[in-house]
This record gives sequence, C-alpha cells and structure tokens, in this order.
Amino acid sequence: MATDYDTIAQQYKKSKELPFRLHIETYTYLNLLGDVTGKSILDLACGEGFYSREFKRKGATRVIGVEISEKMIELATQEEARESLGVEYILSDVLELGKIGSFDLVVASYLLNYCQTPEQALKICQHIFANLKPGGRFVTINNNSEQSPASYLLGTSKK
Repeated sequence: MATDYDTIAQQYKKSKELPFRLHIETYTYLNLLGDVTGKSILDLACGEGFYSREFKRKGATRVIGVEISEKMIELATQEEARESLGVEYILSDVLELGKIGSFDLVVASYLLNYCQTPEQALKICQHIFANLKPGGRFVTINNNSEQSPASYLLGTSKK
C-alpha cells in the first residue's frame, strides 16, 4: 500500500516542528479536545503519530493511530520504540477500517479533505460513528476550505 505520503514522510514529520504548528495548531487542537485524562482515543490519519503521542502524554489511557502510509507508520513505530508510551498503530485505509473498538473520542487530522466523493465521506463518517462509544465525540482539524482541491496530495488508496 503506497501513498503520496510515503515519499514525504520525513518532511511531514519535520513540519510538525514549525512554530505555527506547535503554537497555534497543536494548542488549538488540544483545547478543542479538552481533558483527555482516562479517555480512549482513535486517531485517524495519524501520520507519524505526533498527536497520538501527545494524547498519551496528556493522560489518555488508550490511543490507537490509524494511517494509510506505510512510511508514516514506520516513523510512528520508531518513535514508540524510542519513547514507549503505549500507543498502538494500525496500517489501514480509513475507508476500509470498519469497527475496531469503542472509543470516547475519534479524532482526525487532515483526513476529510481527501474524500473524493460524497460516498467516501459517508463511508468515513460511518466508520467514525461505529467506533464511538454512546456519547462519544468526533473532533477534526482540516485544511483551509477555500484551498483548491487540486492542490491536495491524494491520501486515500488508489482504486
């Protein structure tokens, strides 16, 4: 399974160190989630696991990261080996995920813009719903809605 992110995995990981990502994006995202202490979190499109690790550091009891890019998962598991936090990672296309558990929170960073059809968006939403506990929440951050779709990298499987 190859994606465009396989070719830019290292650069993407490095981009998480940019000031706007650390001081604006991360700050905003974590505040949207609120206190994650004791929560179970499914992190869709987890990339190299940056947010997955942050959720564990902030007190989440269980975090599973799902990512389509094999290279991103490699980077995530390397970080987990370097600093064991107990994050689990699954290599999977979110469109094929199905139900893998019951979570307090399902989160997705830069996932929904990759839906190429309304049917794909519906399928992803169905997978999100299937993995949420009753009363659970879905929280996402995404690209600028005014950005041209032609400028996005493809992140779903090539079918």
